[in-house]
Amino acid sequence: MRRELPSIGPMERALHLRALPLFSEMRSSDLAACAQLLEEVRFRRQAVLYGPGEGVPSIYLLVEGQVQNRRGERLVWAHNAPDIAGLVELLASYPHIPRGVAATRVLALALDSAALLDLIEDHFPIYLETRRALGAELAHLQQMTADYHRPMCAKGWGVRRNRPLDPAERLLLLQRLPIFHCVGLGVLVALLRDDAEVRFAPGERLWQQGDEADWLAIVIAGSLVCQREGQPEFRIEAGDAAGIEAVFTGMPHRYGATAESQLTALRIDTYLLVDLAEDNFDLAQCTLAHVAREILRLRETAAGDWSARRQT
Repeated sequence: MRRELPSIGPMERALHLRALPLFSEMRSSDLAACAQLLEEVRFRRQAVLYGPGEGVPSIYLLVEGQVQNRRGERLVWAHNAPDIAGLVELLASYPHIPRGVAATRVLALALDSAALLDLIEDHFPIYLETRRALGAELAHLQQMTADYHRPMCAKGWGVRRNRPLDPAERLLLLQRLPIFHCVGLGVLVALLRDDAEVRFAPGERLWQQGDEADWLAIVIAGSLVCQREGQPEFRIEAGDAAGIEAVFTGMPHRYGATAESQLTALRIDTYLLVDLAEDNFDLAQCTLAHVAREILRLRETAAGDWSARRQT
């Protein structure tokens, strides 16, 4: 990486930020806070910006050039200016990220990773914009791969007795779900209202594709059959959750969900999750991390599909 005399002035930096989806709807005051933290950097071709072992020291707003994400020699994803490289890898908090390599000479505006996380924690609108931008990318990848749900089963969740769960059992179910592993007990208690346990008869619809994502369902007993127009059905069973990606990103439901059998579930309301995320950064981070990991997974899937098509 080479540092030279800055050639991108303060106003241009703000304009580069505004041109990116993550910052396109950000308030001017928050945009200015971000722009002040940017550092102009240049990379030679084949320079490694981030990856396993290196971590993600900064995210890079590409002004010129291309950064490729690679597994060994296999191309997974490419970021072409104007785009952000390293954001998803940082938020995923996942050690096995692909390497980010400069495929050409690169001019970028770097934002230190710790500074970005501080901005997200201190400026809730930045969290909401990050959530929205990740949601748009995830929706695009889901459509590319026709993959709308990855099982997230709570380990050890077996057949339950035919009675409502007591508060301790509800908490145990939440704690066993990977999406809430990093969230404190007090936040989990606050997520569960007194009327959180809900029931649906066979054939009763929870939501339709395209509905506003008001809540997610953590299945206690029974199963859901999920449909998306033009795609095969899939099932969500006990110990798993339906509607996670929609609620975590603020996007409409990407598939319809109908009770396949007598269904009992825990209801987590979107407004409650967002309200709690404003005051509990661990919860905010866990929602972003889940979506970022899904994006990384689907990028790999999309790359594999593309490679297979090239070879046929």
